[in-house]
Amino acid sequence: MLDLLLGLHAPDSGRILIDGRPLGIGDLPGWRAAVGYVPQDTLLLDATISDNIVFGAGEDAGQVTAAAALAHADAFIRDRGPSGYATPVGERGVRLSGGQRQRLALARALFSRPSLLALDEATGALDSAVEDRIAAQLLSLGRELTVVMVTHRLRSVRDFDLVYYLRGGRVLASGAPATVIAAMSETERLLD
Repeated sequence: MLDLLLGLHAPDSGRILIDGRPLGIGDLPGWRAAVGYVPQDTLLLDATISDNIVFGAGEDAGQVTAAAALAHADAFIRDRGPSGYATPVGERGVRLSGGQRQRLALARALFSRPSLLALDEATGALDSAVEDRIAAQLLSLGRELTVVMVTHRLRSVRDFDLVYYLRGGRVLASGAPATVIAAMSETERLLD
């Protein structure tokens, strides 16, 4: 589903509409520049924390720390001591916990100030309290940012405007979170 939204695959039928306009081949570079993407498997370079946030874009220290703050990464970065944002993370981020790697990936996605943030199981390594703080922070951005999240954890989307529940490639329920949760079986809710 996210591959379709990101324009990595074309739909077999139907079309993807962005603000009511079909997403076409010529629109893809501009569309992809407007999207922040956080995959399930975080890719980090053997570089500094700051380098991993900017990921080749022009560095702006204020923008780096703002993105890290939105991702609730600023505190753990500053706890690294005097090197802070200049701390090397090691190959694939080996010097960081899984949750810290996910927060850096989220900071990277937010660094470019996207219009759409696509999250693919991007909070699975976070504890519930941190996940709740990040969700509240993202929701506070309101109309500045649309968030599309793929998750198995119902609690992750309980404050979203619209939820689609899919199983086996089919939409089984959609609507407000409470409506979708009510449509799920008790077994499915217990899996959360």
